[in-house]
Amino acid sequence: MSEGVALGGSGGDVALVTPAEYEHLISEFAEKDEDVRMLLSLVHILRGYSTVPALVKNFKALRGVSDEEAMRKCKALTKELRKRGVLWRGFYDEFVCPEGFEEVFERVVSAFVHEVVRKRPLEDFFEECKAKNDTAALKMLELLLKMPLQERGATQYEMLRADISDMFSPAKFLELEERFIAEGICIYGKKARREFLELRHSEAEKISLRDAMLEYRQEVLSTRAEEVERAVSGMLDEMKENSELVKSLASQMNVPAESKILKKIIGDFSGFSMDDTFFFLTASFSILSNFLVVVLTDTLSRYDVREWRTYPDPTLFLVEEMPRWVKDIESVFKDAYPPLSERKIAIASLKTKEAFANYESDALSIFLERLGISEIQPFPK
Repeated sequence: MSEGVALGGSGGDVALVTPAEYEHLISEFAEKDEDVRMLLSLVHILRGYSTVPALVKNFKALRGVSDEEAMRKCKALTKELRKRGVLWRGFYDEFVCPEGFEEVFERVVSAFVHEVVRKRPLEDFFEECKAKNDTAALKMLELLLKMPLQERGATQYEMLRADISDMFSPAKFLELEERFIAEGICIYGKKARREFLELRHSEAEKISLRDAMLEYRQEVLSTRAEEVERAVSGMLDEMKENSELVKSLASQMNVPAESKILKKIIGDFSGFSMDDTFFFLTASFSILSNFLVVVLTDTLSRYDVREWRTYPDPTLFLVEEMPRWVKDIESVFKDAYPPLSERKIAIASLKTKEAFANYESDALSIFLERLGISEIQPFPK
C-alpha cells in the first residue's frame, strides 16, 4: 500500500500519511513512554475489545496503580493518541489502529508487547496454586477453562463473577481478577454487550492445563468417591442377598432367582468416572427399575448446574457444601434451555446432610438414605 490515509481528529489537524510515516509516528510515541507502550499493547492483545473500561481494568492490574490513576492515565493517553492519529475509535467506543495500517501496527507493537505485558506459563501458575492449596484460584482456573466467552442470557464475565462470589466472596473475585491479569494469566475485554476474562494462552497450553486439572480433580474427589461407592455397593449387595425380595421379583418377572437380569433390575451402580468437560466424577445408579445420574463434586457453580446435560434423566449432584444460590435457584436458570421446570435436579450436601430436589424418585430417596440423608426438601421459592 503506497497511498496515504487521513489521520487525526478530536481537535487535531487531519493529515494524509503513508504507512512509513505512520510507523515512524507510532514508534516515536512508543519509544518515549512506557505507559504508551502498555496502552498500545493492550489494544493489540484485546483485538477490538479495547474500550475504556477494559483498558483501565487491565492497566490498573498490570501497572499496580489505583483505579483513579489508571482512569486518568488511560483517558489522557487515548485522547492524545487519537488526536495524533495513532488510534481510532470504533463504533462501540473501542480503540483500534487506523484502518489500512493493521500490518504496521502489528509489526511495531509486536516488538515490545511481550516485554510490556508479560504472560506467565499456565502450568507454572497451576502448580503454584496447587502447592498453596489455593482453592479459589484453582476454581477460577477451572471455570475459565470451561466457560465459553459468549454465553446465552448473561456474559461470561457476569457468570464467572457470580460463581466465584457465591463460592467465596465478591472481594475474593476482585482480588483474583486483578491477580490473574497482573500475572499474565488473563486479559479483560469489554465491548457493547460482551464482557469476558480470557486466558492468554494457546490452545495447546489450555489442553495441557485441562489434562493436569482432570488429574488433580480426580485426586481431590477420589476419597469421597470411594466412601460413596462402598456405601451404595454395600446396600445393593444386601438387597441381592435378601431372599424374600429376590423370590418375589423372580416370581413377578417369571425368571430364575439366580438370573443376572434379575440382579441388574434389583440394582446397579457403575462406579464413578471422570467427566472431562465439567471435571466431575459421575456414575449411573438404578434400583428396582428407577434410574439416577449421580454427579460428585466439592463445589457446584451456577454455570455447572445450568449447563449440565443429562436431562431428561433425573440427576443428583453430591457436593461438600450446599451452594448459597440454592435459595434462589430460579434466577440461576433464567433464560436457560431447557428451563428448570423441564429438568429433574437434586442437590445434596455430604457435610450437612441436607438435600433439595424438584422431583420425587425412589432411587433418589434410597440412595440418599444410604448416605445418611433422610429428608429431601423442595427448592426454596
